Amino acid sequence: MGELLAKHGDREGALRLWARTYGAVSPTTKRLAELLAERGDLAGAVEVWKFSDRVRQNPEGYHAEYLDTLDVLDRMDDDDPEDWAFMETEQLADLLAERGDEASLAELRARADAGDTAAARRLARPSS
Repeated sequence: MGELLAKHGDREGALRLWARTYGAVSPTTKRLAELLAERGDLAGAVEVWKFSDRVRQNPEGYHAEYLDTLDVLDRMDDDDPEDWAFMETEQLADLLAERGDEASLAELRARADAGDTAAARRLARPSS
């Protein structure tokens, strides 16, 4: 349904739908989509949800079932869910640092303190 909304131009509706559906599964995905939408990149926010669905964020469950439906070549091309989660945390850390306001930096510090290595690396990097 979310893809249908996005395809027909209702990106905000697609974002709301994906946030309700997947927000509890991946808070990083939800926050990243929010930041992209805030900066006016609705297409980017929709893409975050499309590529960060329950299949990719839940390797113990749906991902194995999904892989079983693929032929050998498609299975080799499939991204590992952990790869996407890593890229997502990197992008979120970069967006928070780019914003540079105190609330974003506090969020970045809190993520680093909670063990987010991407946030810790971004805090250690000099501002650009």
